[in-house]
Amino acid sequence: MTDTRRGPFAPEGPIGVLHVDDDESFAETLDRFLADVIGGFSVHHVETAEAALDALDDLEDAVDCVVSDYQMAGMDGLAFSEAVRERRPDLPFVLLTARGSEAVAREAVEAAVTSYLPKRGDRDGFRRLAERIEEAVRERHARVSRREVFDRAGVGLTVRTVDDGTLLAVNDRYCEILGYDRETLLSTPVDELVADETVAEAETDTEEVWTETDAGEAQAETDAGEAQVETPTPDGTRRRAAFETAVADGAGRETWPIRDADGERVWLDVRYEIAEIGGRERVLGTLHDVTARRRRERELQREKDRIEALHDAATRIEACESSEAVYEEIVRAAEQILAFDIVIADSVEDGVLVPEAISSAISEDQYYETTPIDAEDNIAAAVYRSGEPSVVDDISTRAATPASTEFHSVLTVPIGDVGVFQAVSRAVGAFDDTDLELVELLVAHGRETLSRLDRERELRERTEALRREKERSEVFGSVVSHDLRNPLNVATGHLELARETHGDDEHLAAVASALDRMEAITEDVLTLAREDATVEETEPVQLAALVAGCWDNVDTREATLSVAVPEEATLAADPRRLRHVLENLFRNAVEHGAADVRIEVGLLANGAGGWDGFYVADDGPGIPSADRDAVFDPGYSTTEGGTGFGLAIVQQMAAAHGWTTTATASDAGGARFEFADAAVTHPDASPTDDETR
Repeated sequence: MTDTRRGPFAPEGPIGVLHVDDDESFAETLDRFLADVIGGFSVHHVETAEAALDALDDLEDAVDCVVSDYQMAGMDGLAFSEAVRERRPDLPFVLLTARGSEAVAREAVEAAVTSYLPKRGDRDGFRRLAERIEEAVRERHARVSRREVFDRAGVGLTVRTVDDGTLLAVNDRYCEILGYDRETLLSTPVDELVADETVAEAETDTEEVWTETDAGEAQAETDAGEAQVETPTPDGTRRRAAFETAVADGAGRETWPIRDADGERVWLDVRYEIAEIGGRERVLGTLHDVTARRRRERELQREKDRIEALHDAATRIEACESSEAVYEEIVRAAEQILAFDIVIADSVEDGVLVPEAISSAISEDQYYETTPIDAEDNIAAAVYRSGEPSVVDDISTRAATPASTEFHSVLTVPIGDVGVFQAVSRAVGAFDDTDLELVELLVAHGRETLSRLDRERELRERTEALRREKERSEVFGSVVSHDLRNPLNVATGHLELARETHGDDEHLAAVASALDRMEAITEDVLTLAREDATVEETEPVQLAALVAGCWDNVDTREATLSVAVPEEATLAADPRRLRHVLENLFRNAVEHGAADVRIEVGLLANGAGGWDGFYVADDGPGIPSADRDAVFDPGYSTTEGGTGFGLAIVQQMAAAHGWTTTATASDAGGARFEFADAAVTHPDASPTDDETR
């Protein structure tokens, strides 16, 4: 059963029930069920109506509801209910009737009994009775509470008729303002209370419901009408009052801010309807205290406004062109939007926290110039190390040393791995979960912008380094191309003349071999120097066709080629550079392997039904595992006469595409070069076992 006693208008403690019944067996069972089985009830049982009336006087406010049998000796239930109404008009009264007592039920309704139920001695009957008691008590306390709000309101309130404005009810504040007692006001026609010259103005709103006579309290919160009137007072003077009026249009609802008798600002939900009562049309109004709801609505609106303002701040943060500007915008937003008094934003430099932006409200001796990130007694350092935000209500309870003993509350949020945001307050418990959420939102925008700026800085530095490298390469290439190649050409020309004069002896043959090697080195060095570090444009290249063309361009002697690549498979690449890669690998395999070395080109599967690159493998002597990284170093060679630049060119060409090059062993024990991160596409095919070896 729902515990309605916990509602806003419920009594404190258990519901007090006065049970009147001369059937002791029934009474004992019901009383025990209410008190012990259901719980939340305190039952006082008497056998007669006379004893119950005495108990009402003795128990006073301890009785929240009367439950009475109809058939009792001396005084029946209806007569007893009338006697209760004379003593306690607002006390709920539940009448238990015998089965088939429809006539009694009708009389109960006419007698204004709160509720009536057939008298049943089973659990369902008891439970239904308990629910009816709870409902009656809840409604009674709601009525009483609303009336108390009306009576204790810090502004004058009235209820009037629609047709002529006759006062039906007034509260104490209304009487105090006009200087009349309640009885006089309720018995005096309205037009006698209003000075003649202001009557017309006062009647601009003819259907008045609730009238507030404290000027300005509700003016900003409601669309009700306003009139200035003068009223005579018992001492003969006149008082001018501002009336805020809400107009009934058949049914309506207003929310008014008022101040209660204690001076606290509360909001009343005013609901009213026009009804026919005693042949006259009257306005029936009720008041509900909706202070908590209104405060929550205002808090939600405030939070919404702050979030919208933070989005605007995020736009400014994202537009920052320096990290210093980002930190300053974070601090500015925390001050202006979140209304924090003292805010600091630190960055991390060489293992210490360094303030980047600081509130103007803090003096130099109230913050640390630097804080080691491994400091054990510092909250900002601890938060940075953990990466988790922190809210401390009272720093004196923590093993931490603040920069100033004035500070008590502290809210700290890491700015990724680049810094820390911290807000402090001289008050205890100044920050809540909402503050933390909004700060995390603000800091997230700052962190993203700082990351962007860092990436842009790295890109600029990389671009500048590449530019300088390219300039050096161009200078080096120019030197190699002209200053080295020119004397090489002279030496080659003199070699030809010497052969014509002296014949082709073994010494001249050695010179010719040395000159050829110098020419090969020159070409390879120029290739390394002139190639850009990245491939700017690619195109779909049919790998199988390009492999075949490269094989035809190389002196492969008796070597054989196996291509395990579908004809339609394409690779996004620069065809010229990819040709360099394949031809250099073919030459490398022929130079290091036997005359009949076998070479295979295939695809690398990516594990998701597609390909992630390609490989070139052979069955030659292979590469020792200790040398597999060194083979890509410029100048590395294991054969006499080799330039040592072939595999360096291969790796450079692959890296320019963004591919990863790895040297490993083939299935046949030879060398295998794999090029990963080179996405291969094919419209209809997926890898087979042969293509993924």
